[in-house]
Amino acid sequence: MLVSTLSDLVFHVRAVSSGRTDLFAVNRGGRRETLSAADFVRGIHSLALALEARGLEAGERVAICSENRPEWHIVDFACQLLGAPTVPLAPDIERRELAFILRNSGSRWVFYDDSTRRDLLHGLENTFTSPPELVAFDGDAAAPGSLSITRLMGDGASRMGEVPIQRFRGRAREEDPASLVYASGGDEPRGGMLSHREMVTGLIDLDEAFDLTPVDRALAILPLSRGFQRTFDHLCLYRGSAIRYVAQSAALPAALHRERPTVLTAPPDLYERSHRQARAAMEHGGRLRRGLSRWAIEVGKRHAAARRTGFVGPVLAVKRKLADDLIYRGVRRHFGGSLRLAISAGGAMAASAREFFGAVGMPIVSRDEPSAEADADSVIVSPASEPPP
Repeated sequence: MLVSTLSDLVFHVRAVSSGRTDLFAVNRGGRRETLSAADFVRGIHSLALALEARGLEAGERVAICSENRPEWHIVDFACQLLGAPTVPLAPDIERRELAFILRNSGSRWVFYDDSTRRDLLHGLENTFTSPPELVAFDGDAAAPGSLSITRLMGDGASRMGEVPIQRFRGRAREEDPASLVYASGGDEPRGGMLSHREMVTGLIDLDEAFDLTPVDRALAILPLSRGFQRTFDHLCLYRGSAIRYVAQSAALPAALHRERPTVLTAPPDLYERSHRQARAAMEHGGRLRRGLSRWAIEVGKRHAAARRTGFVGPVLAVKRKLADDLIYRGVRRHFGGSLRLAISAGGAMAASAREFFGAVGMPIVSRDEPSAEADADSVIVSPASEPPP
């Protein structure tokens, strides 16, 4: 199926993942929640109908402030069906920056996840003449009189029979705005508007770089407010790969063993921290263990260098196989044991960490984050003092 807009991607998911029961999974509050592809598309459809019925029009902006979860994408794609650009906000955004972006973007709606974000947003209400509508992902995080996404989707579900999702097909054009992205820096964040064409181009670039398949399980550590993670998730949806989220970084070791991801996207400091922990564990072993570990790492480095030249001698190959059996597999088991692709995004990674993981058979691929500020050089958002009444 041809995908030229983010709206097209919704219909593509329905076609390539229709029978998938575990398209998304996330652990929250000690409970694992999964979402099928069919329910994902139904959620997008019902939310689009509810927002349309409540007056959301093409061109109006909708902000999302949340940790990674399937609802993040449900809101984003529902807005794409309606032609309403979304404004991704970092879950750890500071009050001053949040207030500026909501005013500058003119966001009419803000979707958020928990009580922390609720309290932050409600603390800004008195600063708006006409504050944006707040919608909670978690029902118990909704303030009195406020909406929850469950209620909105329930309202929209009652109209799904009379208004099929195909009715939204083709509303968005390639040149239409899809997302308003802000970059921190200087006195005030700078915003750049990305079109559907630019968003899909980013997806195509990643598709050419990474060969994902429906058997892949991608564990996302980077927040969806970051351009790379959002586009990588689009790639997963395009290829029918499963997406897994970690609600808190402290839960990462358990998530790695539970989900056994084949693909991991994470910031460089996660790999650097794992490198330090692995080397410390090796050095705290007995003399034999320390000597064996050092030998194995040196063998791995020589093997990696030889592969780059195109020739690995038989003796080195045997040593590398022995080192893999004795040392490397243990290191890789800390990442679930099934990882075939590890990606670092969001900054430079220490050369020592990169060299170490390359030696143990887990090379890290670095990707630069798309720069919102670069886009802002050509498209500066006109200040909007507050959402229009």
